[in-house]
Amino acid sequence: MAPTQSEVSGAARKLRSNLEIIADSYSIDTSYCLIPSRVEVWPFKLSVMVLSYILGQNTILVGEPGFGKTVSAKTVASVMTRLPYDLYSATQIQGHPEQTQASLVGRPDFHKLSMPDGGEVTIWNPMVYLPAVVADELPRLPEGKQEMLLDAVDTGRWQSPLNHIIYKGKTPFFATANSPENSKPLLITPMRDRFAVMLELGYLGPEVQEKVNAADRLRTEHLSSPEMVREIMAELREPGNGDADERKIAAIPKYQERFAEQMHGHGLEPLSNEELCALRGAILAVRMKVPEKNDYAGLLFLDSIVTEMNSTPLYGLKRRSDPIDDSSHAMSLASTKVYNSLSPRGIRAIEEYAKGLAFLQGKPAVSKDEVFVAACMVLMPRIEPTVELQGSAEGQSWGTGGPLQLEAAYRLLAGVEGHYATTKENVATVHRYLSGASDLTPQERRTAEEILATRPDELKAKYDTPLLWHYITAWKNAHKREELKAKRQS
Repeated sequence: MAPTQSEVSGAARKLRSNLEIIADSYSIDTSYCLIPSRVEVWPFKLSVMVLSYILGQNTILVGEPGFGKTVSAKTVASVMTRLPYDLYSATQIQGHPEQTQASLVGRPDFHKLSMPDGGEVTIWNPMVYLPAVVADELPRLPEGKQEMLLDAVDTGRWQSPLNHIIYKGKTPFFATANSPENSKPLLITPMRDRFAVMLELGYLGPEVQEKVNAADRLRTEHLSSPEMVREIMAELREPGNGDADERKIAAIPKYQERFAEQMHGHGLEPLSNEELCALRGAILAVRMKVPEKNDYAGLLFLDSIVTEMNSTPLYGLKRRSDPIDDSSHAMSLASTKVYNSLSPRGIRAIEEYAKGLAFLQGKPAVSKDEVFVAACMVLMPRIEPTVELQGSAEGQSWGTGGPLQLEAAYRLLAGVEGHYATTKENVATVHRYLSGASDLTPQERRTAEEILATRPDELKAKYDTPLLWHYITAWKNAHKREELKAKRQS
């Protein structure tokens, strides 16, 4: 049965209350925006991390050493999963060059192997049974070790050296990394694409230093439970696979219930699995367009970003292996300012976080601003700027406050936004025409049909807008498919 509006509102109230308590007591967060004057939500960075958990997405936190990246990850994981903070300290993945698959994920039970009637048994890292994973300094793992974790980070499917499998569904990952040196990518490309967003944590200012100092004590007193952690670790480390693994996964809820009582005692309001599902459903139900109000800005700006990053006039699709397109119709497009394209994972992440930001503001639909801010966060772990884009940021005043990945993403998206502003009327008219809108005026219908009738050899000269190129090409291809179907049937 779908949750009622009252149930969604109750879960949202709990979520807001918990966020304020976390930001004020356990992981101090004074931020209220990522880009000034775009989207204002307090506490912004913690809110994005909580959205990651609700949406089943992965977050990487960057910053200078000692500014609370791992603390924030473990705090959010603790409150959202209703499990002790110190359990995530005990089970976190530690990035280190010497780590092996056995030490990261699980090792063979050598005692069992040595027994006459022994078999192959994996002693798993207890974190594989938990509803969230914290990975500290993940980039310190060499490329090969990162590749071993790709499937787990992407799908929640863990594989041991003995090829035993644990899968309980997608598990949100919270990874941390020190600020990258010389703008080098933090992680291998496939791993970066598996992290939905990046956030930077840093110095908060002298006015909250007392709160930062007190937070260490409060996390220990309110969010930790050494006795419960000993019980959990003992149960999760018991030998056995198969049915034993299922029993361990099934044991987690009883500890969640016990820790929820501890949370209640300190003013936190634990969210049940049903409430988390209700919040996820409500977030994903936020609309990307509102046709009855002629509001298409959120959807069409997202489509503009995607088509600019994934298209070039000269080469068609954007490919890392192709040279940068320096043709006259390409010079201002996003695809000429980065080496990478934007994958379906990134596209979905922009949409989901834009909806999440709108939901947190109580808005029924996404605006262009939510898309802009979500796209900045999603591009941060992915962006590979050209020398020209990077040079436009270096040595200049950073309106975003940095880091370089954010500033480069902001400048890239500002260019897309400028192109969208000059073509949004035509883009919206063609979109409505192709969607079968019944409220088009005769003039709007004529405009759409004239644009769609553009000859391929005139297309890029007439419209420096990849989104319109795609609309026109898709429309012509659809007609071609219908012709071919008719031929086959005749």
